[in-house]
Amino acid sequence: MIQFSLELNGNQQRPFIFLRTWNNVLALLDTGALFPVWTDEERLLKKLGGIPMNKTVPITGFGGRTECPSYKLKGLRIGKITYSSIPIAVCPMPEMTCHMILPATMFSGLIYEIDDYNHRLNVTIPAGESTVRNMRIVDSNGRLHILCNSNDEIPSSVKQEKETDSGLELLNHLDKLHSTELGIARIKKNLSLDTDDVVAWCKDKISSAHAIIERRGKNWYVNADNFVITVNAHSYTIITAHSKKRSDI
Repeated sequence: MIQFSLELNGNQQRPFIFLRTWNNVLALLDTGALFPVWTDEERLLKKLGGIPMNKTVPITGFGGRTECPSYKLKGLRIGKITYSSIPIAVCPMPEMTCHMILPATMFSGLIYEIDDYNHRLNVTIPAGESTVRNMRIVDSNGRLHILCNSNDEIPSSVKQEKETDSGLELLNHLDKLHSTELGIARIKKNLSLDTDDVVAWCKDKISSAHAIIERRGKNWYVNADNFVITVNAHSYTIITAHSKKRSDI
């Protein structure tokens, strides 16, 4: 078990956290938010290492619903926790007095409490959980879920969804992924890949934080980095992969 405490801005009624371990960014902890949201200027996020993902994510709760551009952020540190890769929506809000919004989903599986009297956010990492966490977006029957965990296990609240209808089962069985000689040759040709391990390349794309996984019939379709990877849902065979511009998914 690991414990740490973060300073809250005592001048604010809401829990604004000073991220002293990551560029002194000021972040609002929002228990009702699903996605991390960058509320400051987009150019500042780029300076901090944000990578544009060329796709949008739906954001609600800011006076309605809007589509925001998404970025990938690596190495975000919150106290003793390092997020190796997280998706983050960019929605500049000049009226906000912080740089970003942290959703409670980022602390899934952890114990945290807001000590308003002492202006502290206290976090406990239980035994069995790592200080290095991963975060990804999963599309389940048209509903977007955020999965955040330290060992690629699926949170219990999401396990209640039908795994065979979403990408959760695929993420749980990456070790079963394989392809045929013809499939490997096809993928290398389609994408002009210069790698000897096409399966490992596909696993990396499928497990990336920004991958969107959709089940259609007997196959999964994984959209990541402008590529579409097709996987048979029964045999875990990687059938093909091609540039996203050639797909209507």
